[in-house]
Amino acid sequence: WEQRKLGKLAEQFKSGINIKAENIYKTGKFPVYGGNGIRGYTNTYNHDGNFALIGRQGALSGNMNYSVGKAYFTEHAIAVKANRENDTKFLFYLMNKLKLGKWVTQSAQPGLAVGVITEIRTSIPNKNEQDKISHFFTHFDNTITLHQRKLDLLKQLKQGFLQQMFPQKEAKVPRVRFANFEGEWEQCKLEQVIEKQIKGKAHLEKLSKGNVEYLDASRLNGGKALFTNGVKNVEKNDILILWDGSKAGTVYTGFSGALGSTLKAYRTNIDSRFVYHFLKSQQKIIYENYRTPNIPHVQKDFLEIFEINISPLEEQQRIGLFFKQLDETLILYQLQIDKLKKCKTAFLQKMFI
Repeated sequence: WEQRKLGKLAEQFKSGINIKAENIYKTGKFPVYGGNGIRGYTNTYNHDGNFALIGRQGALSGNMNYSVGKAYFTEHAIAVKANRENDTKFLFYLMNKLKLGKWVTQSAQPGLAVGVITEIRTSIPNKNEQDKISHFFTHFDNTITLHQRKLDLLKQLKQGFLQQMFPQKEAKVPRVRFANFEGEWEQCKLEQVIEKQIKGKAHLEKLSKGNVEYLDASRLNGGKALFTNGVKNVEKNDILILWDGSKAGTVYTGFSGALGSTLKAYRTNIDSRFVYHFLKSQQKIIYENYRTPNIPHVQKDFLEIFEINISPLEEQQRIGLFFKQLDETLILYQLQIDKLKKCKTAFLQKMFI
């Protein structure tokens, strides 16, 4: 492979043009690319063809996107088009591997200068090998995108079932029901189905090489697992509610460990999966009606005033099992996507110098 400057590999390497916010719409003829991908759509374009796009301002400087066809690139995106001796898609993957964020200037507004990026030295093969490498990674990306679409559709399907399989508003029966179940559901206060309430504690000072997972808002929303030598007080079937912060009122389950101070956990006296999914079917309502204004905080009397509709025990168990299986399928799809992404990252490290 030959060592070259990035700027010598492209016929175009420059930022886009500013566009007023009022000219960006939810729908339109042409996508508008900013520094972090598509911002919306507009009725004009300033580029046509295949381009690698580099985010050039803010915290996501160095972020990479790829555009095909007619599009509008703003001043927050650097458009890169390879010259005749090189392949644009190969440059896209090459710059992904280079992690251009390392060249961000440290100032009040972090950013990438075109003049700095074009001077970066890297190694490249001949165009024939570039084409083969870019096709290989394009196939990887297409597979990941396909799996992501399936996952997104399944999530939408679950949201539809949540609305259909639990009574909404003043209704006393759901719109969709398993065969052989009939009759109205019983309405009661949430506190009537709670057997035990567990309040979270601050374990930060105890975080160590313990073997009890520390459950805080970050962890419950996909963050890194931290461990503590604190007391395990939450089991996987318990229902967790975030009590404070911007996402206050969010309902979780499936975690076990030591509960953090902004959370509360509940052990139910009926099928816990049924209660959890009933609450998830009401998640938007909880956000809108059961939180304090200004600084979000779940109302203190939430358990006493929130109403839940309860079906017969056998129907509860059928509904709970149905959503458990659906959730397990969602997890499998996500694991497949994560494995593909890790595999792609490994190939990026091995197939570039």
